[in-house]
Amino acid sequence: MVPLKLAVRNFLCYRGDVPPLDFGGIHLACLSGQNGHGKSALLDAITWALWGKARARDDSLIYFGADEMQVVLEFKARDDRYRVARRRTKPTGRGRAGSSDLQLLIANGEEYTPITRNSLRDTEAEIQRIVGMDYDTFINSAFLLQGRADEFTNKTPGQRKEVLGKLIGLQEYEELQERAKERARQEGSRVSVVEGRLQHIRQELIRKAGLHEEQLRVAGELSLLEEQLQIKQEEWKDLKGRVDTLRTHNVALEELVQEEQRFKKRLDQQQSQVEAHQERILQYEGIIVTRAEIERGMEQLGSLRAEYDAMNHARTEHDRLNGQASQLSMVIAQEHSRLEEQVKGLQRQIVKDLEPAVNAVPYLEDKLRDANEQLDNALTSLQHLEATGAALVTLTGDIGRLESEMNTVKEEGGQLREKQQMFNTLDSAASCPLCGTPLSEDQCSRVSQSYQAEIDEKIRLFRGIQAQLQDVSEKKASAELALAGRPALEEQRDQAQRTVASQNTELAKANQASQQLVALREQVSGLQRQLQDREYATQEQANLAEVQARVAVLGYDAGAHQDLYRRIQNAQSIEQRAHRLQEADEALPQERKALEIAQILCAEITKELEGLRSKSESIASAIRELPALEEALVRQSAALEGFQRSQRSMLQQKGDVEGDLRRLEELEASIPREQQALLSAQEAQGLFEELQSAFGRQGVQAMLIDTLLPKVEDTANELLARMTDGRMHVKLETQRERRGVQGGTIETLDIAISDELGARPYELFSGGEAFRIN
Repeated sequence: MVPLKLAVRNFLCYRGDVPPLDFGGIHLACLSGQNGHGKSALLDAITWALWGKARARDDSLIYFGADEMQVVLEFKARDDRYRVARRRTKPTGRGRAGSSDLQLLIANGEEYTPITRNSLRDTEAEIQRIVGMDYDTFINSAFLLQGRADEFTNKTPGQRKEVLGKLIGLQEYEELQERAKERARQEGSRVSVVEGRLQHIRQELIRKAGLHEEQLRVAGELSLLEEQLQIKQEEWKDLKGRVDTLRTHNVALEELVQEEQRFKKRLDQQQSQVEAHQERILQYEGIIVTRAEIERGMEQLGSLRAEYDAMNHARTEHDRLNGQASQLSMVIAQEHSRLEEQVKGLQRQIVKDLEPAVNAVPYLEDKLRDANEQLDNALTSLQHLEATGAALVTLTGDIGRLESEMNTVKEEGGQLREKQQMFNTLDSAASCPLCGTPLSEDQCSRVSQSYQAEIDEKIRLFRGIQAQLQDVSEKKASAELALAGRPALEEQRDQAQRTVASQNTELAKANQASQQLVALREQVSGLQRQLQDREYATQEQANLAEVQARVAVLGYDAGAHQDLYRRIQNAQSIEQRAHRLQEADEALPQERKALEIAQILCAEITKELEGLRSKSESIASAIRELPALEEALVRQSAALEGFQRSQRSMLQQKGDVEGDLRRLEELEASIPREQQALLSAQEAQGLFEELQSAFGRQGVQAMLIDTLLPKVEDTANELLARMTDGRMHVKLETQRERRGVQGGTIETLDIAISDELGARPYELFSGGEAFRIN
């Protein structure tokens, strides 16, 4: 695997604005820089992209503060270019786990074609197959992790052999060994299956002689049973014919009985019609007798109805006039209600809106006066703060100047103190450090005192400046404190301005309401006078008076009208009797003719009914023996069914015996073929068992490692000799004596280390020596 290009985003110390790292043209590289600058992070990015593993866990690799990371690696392997992109997102909280995504692509010219598998695990397996090694093999061979150079040395002998095996491709022999083992198991299973079939065939063939005897016995019994069955079938057919004939007569009898019931029903219906015709004839004759009485009643009913029609006409006119009066009264009442509602609405507006607004004028004027005073106070305070701000600028400049003077005085005093100390430390034979003139002790003392006077003056001056600085600082703090209240004063000014504007608006509205109040009160007085004098809907009131006069002239009496209606209702029964008289005149001749026809039909149906009864009695005497014959037929059928069941059973036994004999003959013929299959399976099983042993760790794999290890050992000792001036030596041992009673040798991969003091365990070497060995 050769890396070609690496791109990272939010990985360890790298953010999202990192340009891709191009390995093109690089054969040997050295990464140099301070700790934590991301040297090892680049190598971690490569291993995480390929195998999903690095020095830390997935979520710990994400840049601090980011939610996701991504690494894209382009590499060359097996003469093809590949691109792998791995992405990881942090958990989002509320129990949701983080998510990972892995994409694998292969170069097709300048484009890349996805070859990602169905799952992340399958895609990682494909990458491991392409690269040719897993992560553990990589960090034990091509890449030494930081601080883990002893990874290979500290592994067990078995793990070391596993790493070497992966490096030289021994996993292919392990796969071949597994395939040979699986084929040997399959062939062993086939041997067991074939041996089982042969054993089963031999056991089955023992039954062959007994089956021939059973075949002869079943054939004899079946022949005897078929003869008896033929006799029973003839007897059953004869009895069945007699029963079927009588059953036909029985069906005919049932049809005659049903026909007789239908004729009885027709006779009953016809007799009912005769009685109905007779009853209606009597009713019609009774109505015809009262003809004179019905005609007088009809004349009286006609007179009442004529009077009632005149009364209805008067009522219609009365209702029409009343309707007009109701409409006029409604219009008058609506106009009255409209005026009353208009008065109430104006009064509500006066009481609710105008009078409170007018009464609030003094309050609004007081509030406006207070707001103006607050505005003036705020403006005055802000003017004072403007002056305070200008003074603060001056005070700030003074503080800077005084602090500069203090530092100058302090520095000059320090210089004087150093000069004084220099003269205080001079001995009796000293000379002036400036001009070289010899100085006596008294001269040195005078110079020191002179310096002391200057130092005292500087101290006095420093304290004076310090006092001024404190005073100015206090004034500055006071000014800053005053200026801190400026936002509150500005807010107070703005609030006062808003209040003044609002109160002016409210006061203007109140003055306008005062003018409206006078006009509305005059309008209410006019409407109340109009209601009191009924000066509204004058035309409708005049029309209503005229309609009421016409109603009085009409003189309609509702009680008399209702009494006339009841008299007509009571007399309407005579009208029904007249209808019935007319019906009797028309229907009486028809009813008399229908009665005659119905009586003739009754006589004919009675005659036919007597003929059906005679036929039924004749057939009933002929089928009296049918129940006994049916019982006999049931018994005969049961006996016949028993013989047929016995025949089916014997035929089944015959078929079973013949089938078993055919199957045994086929089994006997298959013995040579099964023996040949057993021999073939045994030979294949032996072959694959030998291949399993040859491909194992004691076979070809051990031979390859034994061939490789001397070269590894020579190369390691060549490098180790150059690093230790030939003092140290390593030896790779592939076999050692087995401990215990069994004895012999076992396969291993031990590392023996020695120097000028002799061989000793790896743990007893110093850190530098161990690092060279690793």
